[in-house]
Amino acid sequence: MSLLQSARTAWKALLPEKARRVFQPALALALNGWVRRQAYAPHAAEALGGPIRVVGYFGQSHGIAASARLAVRAFQALGVPVEAVDVSDAQLNWTGTGQDRPPGPWIFHLNPPELLAAMAHLGPTGLSGPRYGYWAWELPKAPASWLKDGRLVDEIWAPSSYTAAALAHAQAPVRVVPHPLFLEDYTGTVAAHRTAAFLAVSLFDFNSSLARKNPMGAISAFAEAFGPDPTARLILKTQNGHLHPDHLAKLKATAPANVEILDVAWPYGEVKS
Repeated sequence: MSLLQSARTAWKALLPEKARRVFQPALALALNGWVRRQAYAPHAAEALGGPIRVVGYFGQSHGIAASARLAVRAFQALGVPVEAVDVSDAQLNWTGTGQDRPPGPWIFHLNPPELLAAMAHLGPTGLSGPRYGYWAWELPKAPASWLKDGRLVDEIWAPSSYTAAALAHAQAPVRVVPHPLFLEDYTGTVAAHRTAAFLAVSLFDFNSSLARKNPMGAISAFAEAFGPDPTARLILKTQNGHLHPDHLAKLKATAPANVEILDVAWPYGEVKS
C-alpha cells in the first residue's frame, strides 16, 4: 500500500465526516503540495512500453473530452495498444484510486488546473512512464501558473502553433500535435435547416472561463457585421447556464433580436450539421 493510500485509509477511519469537512481546506493545500512534489520526482520517463494511456473526461460533452476521445480513436485506428482512463469525477482530495499500473506513456488531455486533480486521483507515485500534457489556451500568453506547471509533464502538446506560442516559456518542451480527424464522421452529414439567409453558430460552456471564451465578443462581432438585419441570424449555443444563472441572464440581455441564446447540450450530430 502506498503512502497516499495509507493516509486515505487513516483519514477515513480516524475522523468522522463532519471533522473531515472542517479540516479539508488545510489538508487540500497539503495534498496539493504533496502531489506536486511526487509529480516532480523521477518517474521512469524513458519507459515507452505500452499500453498508451490517454487520460481525460471521456463521459463529458466539451472540447477537452472530445480531444481525449479522438486521441484514443487515432491510436486504435493505427493498431496501437491504448487504454482510456476516465477521470471525470477526479478531485484534488484524499479519495483517489491510488492504483499502480505498469510503466508506460501517459497522455493527459487535461489543462493544468484539472491535471493536478487527476494525478491526485490516480496516485502520482503510480504514474510511471513519460507524461504528456495536451493543453489548449485561447489567448496569446498562457497564465504563469500554467507555464510553471509544465514541470508536471515531460512534454506539452498543443493543438495549434498559436497555442504552442502561448505556452512557449513553459517549463517543459512544447510540440504542436494537431487533433486527429476522421472523415467518416462527416459522411452523410446534412446541413441544418436554415432559419435565415445567413446563419452563424457559436458554442460556449459556462463552466469554462467567460472572459477567455468571450461569448460577448461573438455577439459584438456579429452585431458590428450585420446590425439588426433580420436575414442574418446568430445562434449562441451554450451549456451549463443553469449553474451560472446570473451570467446566462446577462448574456441574454445583451443579445439583439437576431441573436438567439440556446442553453442546451446538443448531440454531436447536431453540432456537425
